Amino acid sequence: PAVTPSQPAVTPSQPAVTPSQPAPDPPTPPAAEPYDPGISDTFIPNVERWRDDVVAAIAAYGGPASDVDLFLTIMHRESRGQPEATNPTSGAAGLMQHMPQYWDQRAISAGYAGASPYDPIANINVSAWLLYQATGGGWGHWSTY
Repeated sequence: PAVTPSQPAVTPSQPAVTPSQPAPDPPTPPAAEPYDPGISDTFIPNVERWRDDVVAAIAAYGGPASDVDLFLTIMHRESRGQPEATNPTSGAAGLMQHMPQYWDQRAISAGYAGASPYDPIANINVSAWLLYQATGGGWGHWSTY
């Protein structure tokens, strides 16, 4: 076939796109997954695994949802998310490092009579009770704050 001036001939030695022609647009990458604010990569897995329990405890004792990350930060500092953590000097125990001389009464007041401070759910809930319902409660119970 004849080649007209508006259609340059393409031979195997010539590129399909000449410099005077713009390159085709690259394919559009797939859309990114939507951001899920419920997923955090802030904390180590040992701490992050307690997030849902902390959310539930804070809600149960009337605390604000905005306190969840602060609670987890203190947990990270106190025990690195290890329920069996014990301070060899003070005897503080569990995820939030409750002092043994106060644990039993606080556990009773929070509805966890007889629970061990090494029970992670009891420890989280007693901590939430201490924060939001105990007389004189608040973050000051944790020296890391």
